[in-house]
Amino acid sequence: MRPETRLFPLLTDNTVPTRTVETLLFRTDGPKPSYVSPLKGDSAGWSAIDRSLETLAPMARRAANGRDTFGEMLDYRAAPRSRRHAGSCPGWGLVVKVDREEALADFYQAGRLAGFAAGFLTLALAGLLFSLWRQGQRATLLREQIKQERAIFNLKGYAEKIVASVPSGLLVLAADLRVLSANRSFLESFFLRRDDAMGRGLEELVRAEGLARRAREVMQSGQAQSDLPFDFYLPHRHETRPVRVTITSIRIEEQEDARLLLIVEDLSEEERLQAARKESEKRFQDLVQGLDAIVWEADAASLRFSFVSQRAQTVLGFPTERWLAEPDFFSTRIHPEDRAKVVATCRAALARGEDHELEYRALRSNGNVVWLRDIVHVVPPRRAGPGSSAASPWT
Repeated sequence: MRPETRLFPLLTDNTVPTRTVETLLFRTDGPKPSYVSPLKGDSAGWSAIDRSLETLAPMARRAANGRDTFGEMLDYRAAPRSRRHAGSCPGWGLVVKVDREEALADFYQAGRLAGFAAGFLTLALAGLLFSLWRQGQRATLLREQIKQERAIFNLKGYAEKIVASVPSGLLVLAADLRVLSANRSFLESFFLRRDDAMGRGLEELVRAEGLARRAREVMQSGQAQSDLPFDFYLPHRHETRPVRVTITSIRIEEQEDARLLLIVEDLSEEERLQAARKESEKRFQDLVQGLDAIVWEADAASLRFSFVSQRAQTVLGFPTERWLAEPDFFSTRIHPEDRAKVVATCRAALARGEDHELEYRALRSNGNVVWLRDIVHVVPPRRAGPGSSAASPWT
């Protein structure tokens, strides 16, 4: 066979100019396959050479049939290689091998370049989005500024409406205690017309001992004085009203002089309501104390009494002070043979939030036994506060 034909041109033509490329000629027609051309690197031993030839032999047969033979293998150095069978003839084969890392280097480089390009495009997109966000923020700030200007424009009107609707009387006074403004509540409470109040001195409208002095103190010090009790005398009606006054210094604008704001609460109606409440409480107390039963109230968690009617002393002989002072009096007054059962039943019903009845023996102060029935109403926590309480009449 002439050297310039068949496999020899492929052996002498290194078509892949890389650092690890290697073109090897091998034969397969002997007792076992063997390399014919010299090996470029150091082998990993005869077993590695035999394994690589065992892989190449069937590839030579596939190449002879015109089939693709590109793939990966362990070469004679026991290193992973990419190989392609370059050609074959009966009993012979030619293979071109290159390290997998070097074969994939261009792919990795392309991947890195693609990553850099993607990163750059991401930064460019982020910059564009940030620019759009900034423009949106500026537009939002501009809209908010327009809204604030409109709100400020309407603030004076809103303030006047609020002042007019406040239930307490409001007076704005100048430094010389002349009335500059009065809301509707003040005018109606003290039976004044707006024209009669504007521009007049404070003591011309109402008189109270120490009121003018307190107002001047606030004007000089700038410190507010709150909840001052006064009796306002109304010259135009010849009557006196109890009031509570708060005086504070205000400044409408920086260039204007300080002014005084008086908040006046008419206590006439409050006094009437307090008197009515006291009368109602007295009637309730008389009703409770007049019942032929013991009425008590206790904390549902600790069972400590917080209220007991006077009938308790008549029935059991113990003073009501002892009921309230001793934390465990709820259980100690119960007969020892009934105590554990009664307390357990009561606590179980309280845990369920259920009204219940108990019948048991109790001890009088003189040691005698008396039978009692408890009719207990459990007050839910939302009505009684954190510690629910129970009230019971005894018979």
